[in-house]
Amino acid sequence: MNYTEITSRKNKIVLQAASLCSDKKARDERNLFVLEGIKLLQEAILSKLMIKELFFTHSAFEKYRKTIEGVSCSEKYLVTDEVYDKLSGESAPQGVFACCEKPASFTFTENEAADGSFVFLEDIQNPLNIGAVLRCCYSMGFEKVVFSPKCADIYSPKCARAAMGSLFKIKPFFASDMTSAVKLTVSSGKRVFCTMLCQDSKKLGQIKFVANDSFVIGNEGHGVSAELEKECTCGLYIPMNDGAESLNAATAAAIVMWEMKKDFLC
Repeated sequence: MNYTEITSRKNKIVLQAASLCSDKKARDERNLFVLEGIKLLQEAILSKLMIKELFFTHSAFEKYRKTIEGVSCSEKYLVTDEVYDKLSGESAPQGVFACCEKPASFTFTENEAADGSFVFLEDIQNPLNIGAVLRCCYSMGFEKVVFSPKCADIYSPKCARAAMGSLFKIKPFFASDMTSAVKLTVSSGKRVFCTMLCQDSKKLGQIKFVANDSFVIGNEGHGVSAELEKECTCGLYIPMNDGAESLNAATAAAIVMWEMKKDFLC
């Protein structure tokens, strides 16, 4: 196996790779994002992602030699533990760090709106929440996800780690106008639901869902915007104990998506 050894934390290649962790602009300009850990690397390989650079430590090579040697990528770098610390964002790093090309994104068209079910994410700003939602989306059979412009970057390291490989298995759409995207979906004859507390909201469990129903998840603090609520088919609320606080966005999404998809899962 051919590789280059790097021993300096100031190496240009290392600095460029490290910038992808913290700088969305760098990720966008290079069309790259980072994955850390053997599990995410294996998921990336299975999903046929294009891996451009792979960094690994001596101990990681000894432990994961077969996987590392089998990775097809442009460049491989053996780095010291000190150099790896410059790259890593983990408290207990496994010594494997990859720079990958972003998967393709898609345009939300009228034909797309009429095909399948969607989860619409409106202004979700915590990347850990987005990652958790994406993991649930794929598990529950929602493989098309639409992101509003104010959502956190789905290719941040925190989101990629929380999604645990689901990031590579969904079909992402980035909508410039989320209200128009939902309106287009409803106009295609499909139903779009959202969680909201209002007089017309239905208790979760009272509606018979169909396979192509879709769902909106709103901002952690403000919920679904008033403009978007107006375009949804129906509001839903999750029954809870009296005095209970509202649920975390990812937790609420998981409950609703399970109820929507439970009759259609294997």
